[in-house]
Amino acid sequence: MSGGREYTKGQRKIIKRHYETAEPRAVQRLQEVVSELYVAESDSAANRLWKSAATALKNLNRSDARAQQILEERDLGELAALVAELT
Repeated sequence: MSGGREYTKGQRKIIKRHYETAEPRAVQRLQEVVSELYVAESDSAANRLWKSAATALKNLNRSDARAQQILEERDLGELAALVAELT
């Protein structure tokens, strides 16, 4: 018996769609984070959302200098501009 798992045709389609839609889901999550940051009322909520933004950018393979600078400065306007470029 081989160590790999065999998937049914339906399971393979589900897995394929999951990976095909990974980037759009990450962009959508980043859009949601930007919206939530605009209305965040507490520092703890904002901190949590900035961590989510960092994770979403990482999932989009956006670890470049611009993304890092946006995260370090917590520049919401620039983050929104970056999200607009991604869509």
